[in-house]
Amino acid sequence: MKALVAQWRSSRKTQAEFCRETGIRTHTLSYWANRSVDEDEEPEELRFVEVNPAKRSAAQKYEIVMPSGIVIRVDQPPEPDFIKDLTQTLGGD
Repeated sequence: MKALVAQWRSSRKTQAEFCRETGIRTHTLSYWANRSVDEDEEPEELRFVEVNPAKRSAAQKYEIVMPSGIVIRVDQPPEPDFIKDLTQTLGGD
């Protein structure tokens, strides 16, 4: 589906036009277009916030909240590469 989204984006056609020509539902293309993110591009809704572990108690956990509503809780501050891999895996197709 990622290839089809890329084909639509490069076509410069509206979703409705592209879907009529390819025979897929507009809702399907819209769903996958919203989920597809280029590897070099960060989604706009994701923001990184500095966390100061010294201010946190041992009982507190770190949370990563995805736009889809998925919540990941970890005991230690996650590494940036872990967050990047996680968002690509859960946010991609």
